[in-house]
Amino acid sequence: MPAHIQFPFIFGVPVLPARRVIAIDPGSRNLKVVMAEAFLNRVRIVHRELVPIPETDPSPAEAAAEQLEQTLCKLGDYPLALVLPQHTTHSQIVDLPVTSQAEVARLVQNEAYKLAGLSQSKMAYDHCPLHPFGRHANPFWITLCQENEVFSLLENLKLERENICDATSTGNALMASYLRMYPDTTATVLVDLGMRSTTLAILIDGQGAHAASFALGNEMFLETLAQNLQITIPEAEKLQREQSLLAKNKSNSAYVEIVETWRQELHRLVNEWLIEQVNLKLSLVSFQFILCGGAARQPGFIEYLNRAPDSPAFLPWPGPEDSDEDSAEAGLFAVAEGAALHALGKSLQSASLLPLELRKNWQNQRTSQIVQSLSFMLLLVAAMLLAFGAWQKSNIINRKTAMLGEIQSVWTQIRNLEDNRKKLAGNFEAVRPLLERQQFTYDTLQTLALLQQTRANRSFWHVLFADAQTYFSAPPVGATNEPPPAEFSGPVLPSPFPPPPTLSTTTNRPPVKLGFVAELCIPEEGEAMRRTLSQVVTELKKNARFKSVDVLPPEQRRTLAEPKAVIPDRHFALFLELETNEFLSLPAISTNAPPVPPASPARATIAAPQPVIAWPKPPEAKP
Repeated sequence: MPAHIQFPFIFGVPVLPARRVIAIDPGSRNLKVVMAEAFLNRVRIVHRELVPIPETDPSPAEAAAEQLEQTLCKLGDYPLALVLPQHTTHSQIVDLPVTSQAEVARLVQNEAYKLAGLSQSKMAYDHCPLHPFGRHANPFWITLCQENEVFSLLENLKLERENICDATSTGNALMASYLRMYPDTTATVLVDLGMRSTTLAILIDGQGAHAASFALGNEMFLETLAQNLQITIPEAEKLQREQSLLAKNKSNSAYVEIVETWRQELHRLVNEWLIEQVNLKLSLVSFQFILCGGAARQPGFIEYLNRAPDSPAFLPWPGPEDSDEDSAEAGLFAVAEGAALHALGKSLQSASLLPLELRKNWQNQRTSQIVQSLSFMLLLVAAMLLAFGAWQKSNIINRKTAMLGEIQSVWTQIRNLEDNRKKLAGNFEAVRPLLERQQFTYDTLQTLALLQQTRANRSFWHVLFADAQTYFSAPPVGATNEPPPAEFSGPVLPSPFPPPPTLSTTTNRPPVKLGFVAELCIPEEGEAMRRTLSQVVTELKKNARFKSVDVLPPEQRRTLAEPKAVIPDRHFALFLELETNEFLSLPAISTNAPPVPPASPARATIAAPQPVIAWPKPPEAKP
């Protein structure tokens, strides 16, 4: 999908979009990723990251693409800039006659196709004018490559074409990165010592004059060292990072020879260019060689190159003057930073290798973003003017009605708070009985489960379980009240809520404690029966749900159990007093407003009523 519009913010106000870019410098061992931000003609490096490529992975390209995708997701959806290997591109200076820009564009196109030769692939190219130097009176810097090289790199990295805003070569990226720090540099050779190749870029009078590469890099150094010392490549790489291998030691003679071969090849390319530019009257020792890349950080490498007689000066890549950053760390990301500068339009020499299709797509996106940004700014200015006018008018009105408005506002808030308080109190009182019964139902189920647990592996049986209010509402054992009908043998279900006090059968009866009554029969006799009863009471008392567990005296028992299930002299009743019911313990909230009635009568019976359960008589025990 196309890259989203990105806005830097100043005091919370977005300004021109797409001022951040992520540059990717792909290598054989790792990917160097740099995020740069441009604002008010100032470029700031926001983030640097080295993304390793797993060497042990069966498909390193897919592993690198996955690692890169994770890094890009972490950094954000910003436009991307790619660095193409120097050997896949071509850069050259051509002299053109002084003419119009349209004619220059046509002549550059002809030169580009001449440099491309007989290739049938589409070419991506760019050009920019240079200051006259040497034998060049009206020089133009032309950089070109095949479009397939760009598309192939995008496919390997699994990147969307619509997200790419720029592509350039390694040599042009080196020039952009160094000229940002030293725009007035003189004779300088920038050298990027990579893993498989070395790229060089020649600067004259603050502008790029030549870019080339040769297929000799740190990989050949490591292979030579590993073969000479009979070690593996990873061990050789570790040894190269930790020790100086270029001392006069016979054991490293092969390594010294390969470094000398690399230096001679570097000198050869520079000398060949000097032969073509004889009017400059420069020699090899007139140049300073600035080294960057991973292999340039090995201990003693630059010192060894400067040791030879009549050798030009070799220097490490300099860090930014306004930063304490290590120069070796800066040199490692020099190419990626140059690509980011080029994508942000901060390069002195334009050398964009973005294919024509992608270039048009990005230009359309850029134009759309600028139009949207300008439209947003106009809307923001209009909104600010409108808000200022409205503020002036409202300020006049507010000064005249400030006190009245405050009084009305406070009075309204007081009434709203009082109404809300009454509604809250009424609603709570309406649902309190339901909450009480729900808690009581939960206690009932837990108590039944506990009674079932105490009966495990014992011979006694329960003949009745009831809540205390229902149980004690029945007449005592010796009372003369008329017993219930003979045909009643099932559970006695009370109403969902306790009856009002006016329906009580007695007027001076003390309030019944909250709890349950469980009647049981123990078939054992004598001491065994008392021990079983004591064990049951002790086990029930251990439960934190009960405040107390006591055996009811015979005069307080009720005749509710099935007579056939009861053994008279072995029949006991336990009163299990609950600790508390939190909804019963809350004080009632007084309110003048009537409580809000339930939505329907059925809602008051959501919790099941508490039954009086009479168990049938168990089978006769064999003597």
